[in-house]
Amino acid sequence: MKVIFHIDMNSFFASCHQVSDPTSHEIPLVVSSSSRRAIVTTANYAARKLGINSPMPLYKAKKIYPKLTVVNHDFGLYIEFAQKLFDLICSCYTDKIEVASIDECYIDVTDIYVRYGSAYQLALDMQQKVLRQLGLPNSIGISYNKSLAKIASDLKKPMGITLIRPEDVPNLIQPLPVNKLFGIGKQSTERLNAVGINTIKDLAEFCDIPLLETILGKSALNFVARAKGGGNDELLFEHNQLKQIGNETTFEYDSIDFKDIKNKIYLLSKHISQRAQKRIIVGNVVYVTFKNINRKRFTKQQTIKKYTNILDDIYSTAITLFEQVWTGEPIRLIGVGIRGIISKYDIKEQISFDSLSNFKPESTTEKLIKEINKTYRKDILLTGQKLEELKYILQKQTKYIQSDQRILDETKLRSTDNE
Repeated sequence: MKVIFHIDMNSFFASCHQVSDPTSHEIPLVVSSSSRRAIVTTANYAARKLGINSPMPLYKAKKIYPKLTVVNHDFGLYIEFAQKLFDLICSCYTDKIEVASIDECYIDVTDIYVRYGSAYQLALDMQQKVLRQLGLPNSIGISYNKSLAKIASDLKKPMGITLIRPEDVPNLIQPLPVNKLFGIGKQSTERLNAVGINTIKDLAEFCDIPLLETILGKSALNFVARAKGGGNDELLFEHNQLKQIGNETTFEYDSIDFKDIKNKIYLLSKHISQRAQKRIIVGNVVYVTFKNINRKRFTKQQTIKKYTNILDDIYSTAITLFEQVWTGEPIRLIGVGIRGIISKYDIKEQISFDSLSNFKPESTTEKLIKEINKTYRKDILLTGQKLEELKYILQKQTKYIQSDQRILDETKLRSTDNE
């Protein structure tokens, strides 16, 4: 039987800001935008004690506590802490991790927990190390599959550790509300409640599978198995690789101004280009997405001929896609992104006569480095490009988050445009 951890950062966005500004530790703090429609993205535990939580409208939160500290989103900061978290786990414990989101991951500790005396002692060591070195409070769930480990990490917050064994399922797990099973959202919960399924135990004992499939779809039997204590214990390491980069922004007021919309698309494309170039990655699919005043989302994408992270390529394709879909109705939200992500070092291009003209002869510095390395029979000197390539190879399996989707507010867009 495997031993699986689910480590979940507590109030992650707020915690990142608190680490960056230690004076904010004891004061009620929320992460939000400056938009007229702003909601609380994350509240620290001092704010939660006052009844402030996500996704409460910001104006309501300020009514509860007028002196509330509000900080803007800083996704660069969050990704920096996420990378540090996953690096810490890989370097100090094991590289058998599955990144589930920017602030949580599954860890297979089957082969290492005995060194610490018990799985609980390993979890305690990991929890304290993350808190001590990164300043991030966290909760850890321990079980024999991913489903139960995730439920366990949510049972004690903040700074909790919960162990679920097979014999604990009837008394500890099955009395919980059915929406504690990952993947059962608000609408599904309401429909399940309507047929008498209120707890995980109710779902485990429900016999009308055809009816259940009308509510939960093809995954109905999987949910039943998980309600009985089953679940997958195999980690998906491919989840650690970035699949897309996207930016979205909500308009302060619903807009039909094409010039204003084009400006937003340009700024969003610029963000994507900068982030992709910083990560040394490229994509060959560009997409544009928007919501109208009825909150209906429209998305269109196009595969382009080459992999790119160039602003002009992204922007020109996004504008063309938008014009193909938009019918002139007021827009509430606009987004742009690239998919088909790979490292630029993974591009395999066929050499043509046209491309030969772009080849540069080896420089004197490169020749010298090659001779020195040949003499010592190892790479003791590296060019900047070679160093970046080596960094990519070392980080490929552990540092990327599956989806890097950012929600930007108007203030963030304007300030970034001046960078």
